[in-house]
Amino acid sequence: MASLTIPENELPSFSALANLGEKEFSGLIAAVKRTEPAITPKEYASELSKTFSDLRHQDLQTIVNVIFNVSRVRDSMGVSADRVADLVLESISELEAYKKHFTEETGQLLRKRIVEALSSSDSLRVSAKALNVMVEHERILLNARILSDIRPVFTDSLTVAAAGLIVHNLGITFRQDGKSRESFFALDDNDIKKLKDVIERAEAKSGALKSILKNSGVRQLSVKPE
Repeated sequence: MASLTIPENELPSFSALANLGEKEFSGLIAAVKRTEPAITPKEYASELSKTFSDLRHQDLQTIVNVIFNVSRVRDSMGVSADRVADLVLESISELEAYKKHFTEETGQLLRKRIVEALSSSDSLRVSAKALNVMVEHERILLNARILSDIRPVFTDSLTVAAAGLIVHNLGITFRQDGKSRESFFALDDNDIKKLKDVIERAEAKSGALKSILKNSGVRQLSVKPE
């Protein structure tokens, strides 16, 4: 039987959704129906805020994160909106702090709102599924940097360098198995040129693929640069 484990520190976020006023929740659902897909919760909340201003951006982001995460779980488990809502309620009701945040009434209201939010618009499901597709890799790039320096070459004399080398260190920060990791690679100027050529080739391919998507009428989703 499918099961779901939700950490206790997520309870306040689910509580925020359950305790949202009826007017604000209705406005949120209406805004979701008008909002185009976006690939991250942050971008989706930003798009929502353009037509929905009843909540502070921080509160809106919190609720979007909850709905996004539940939608991603639904997609990965391959279950219905009703089923994933049941699993959420089952999971959080077993937490020690559950009664500090929920009553029987607000618990059932949370379930109802999860179902309504997940069923309100394809844009939300497309967004959450796109994020799942983007991160379904063994390693996810988080950051990259290059450290460059001069390495002296000594021969017989240890006071005067006979020559110098320019050395680059490429640092790659990535996520693997839910943890942030970092690896370094030594490069010379020829390696830098190889990387540049590879990146330029990838950019050219990306341009061609964008044209294919545009001509086919398929919406392109991408993470906006920060």
